[in-house]
Formats: sequence, structure tokens, C-alpha cells
Amino acid sequence: MIVALLGLPGVGKSTLAYALGEVMEATVLAEPEESSWPGFVKRPHEHGDFTRLSWFRSQRAPLYYTADGVRRDGGVAVLDSYYDKWCIGWLGKPGLEWLISPDDPYFEVARNMAELDAELLPRADVVVVLEIDEQQWLEQVGGRGRTIDRHDPFLKSHSTQELFVATALERAPVDGTRVVRHRRERMDPLQEAGQVAEKIRQLGVT
Repeated sequence: MIVALLGLPGVGKSTLAYALGEVMEATVLAEPEESSWPGFVKRPHEHGDFTRLSWFRSQRAPLYYTADGVRRDGGVAVLDSYYDKWCIGWLGKPGLEWLISPDDPYFEVARNMAELDAELLPRADVVVVLEIDEQQWLEQVGGRGRTIDRHDPFLKSHSTQELFVATALERAPVDGTRVVRHRRERMDPLQEAGQVAEKIRQLGVT
């Protein structure tokens, strides 16, 4: 099966994905670490938001197909981001203009791409929606040291995690995907991954 993680940037998806991979003996497929990002994607707006978004998509989209291959071979794959599959649910919504503004000349291109991805990218069997309280999120974001994390609109976007939850609950039944909601706590990643794995087992997904 494919297990994918969804939530705010900085919620800790990659950390939990690697821990889940260990607990579930799964193949982990994660977007590149910041050390390998080209300079232009680290800075908001300077080179255009669509340029940055499309670079990230080019890194993540192939992982969906790799995960699908793992599933076909009888294995378990963990995707550290389900952004591209369901981003049509929050693209352009209030509070997420820091991703790309509806006034951006490329916005409709981004929307069209998101609509196609929602239709064509391989679906996950289970999506784990991660929720986090604002103070813990700000601490985690501050600890990453990323340039874009100091962008003021981003730092004020915690409330938009409600859009991630709402999108998951709306789109999962259409896609035939199961949803696990999990609130992040300050604990050992492997212990937390064990809790998430147990929630997945309770769904009866095999």
C-alpha cells in the first residue's frame, strides 16, 4: 500500500515518514533536503512563485509513480508529502497566498496543473493528516533555519491547516482513500510512528 503524509510545511512530515518507514518496514520516498535545493527556491517571490512551485512538483511527482511501483510489487511505500495530489483543495485560498497569489499571472497555469494532478497522480491508500498546535509549529519552523520560513505571511498561516483537514475529508471518499488524523506531540519519532501505524492497522487497510 501507499501511506502519504499531509499537513502544514514544517509540521514534521519527513521526520515522521522516516520513522514510519522503520516501524512499518516500508520504502520511504521524500522530497530532497534543503541542502540540495537550488538557490532560487529558497527565496520567496524573487524568481516567481510558480517557478518555485513547479520545481518542487518536478521533484515530488515522480515519487508517486515510484510508490505505485512499490505497491504493485506487494510492498509498502511512505510518501512524505501528498501536496500535489490534493493541492487543488487549498490553492488560492485565504492565508495561502504566500504559495502563489490568485493575482499571479501564472495562477491559472498552477490551477490547471493541480486539477490534472488530482486526476492523474497515483492515489494513496491511506493519508495521514498531521495537525499541530501553533506554538509547537512555530518552534519547529524556527528550528529549520530556512529562508522562506522567515517570510511573514508564511508565519501567520498556521490556521490554514484547517484547509488541509477539510480537503482530506472531502477528497478521500472520492478517491477511495482512507484518512487518519493525527495530532503531533513532543515525543520520540519512533514512538509516535508506532501510534500512527496502529491507527492505520485499525482501519483494516492491508
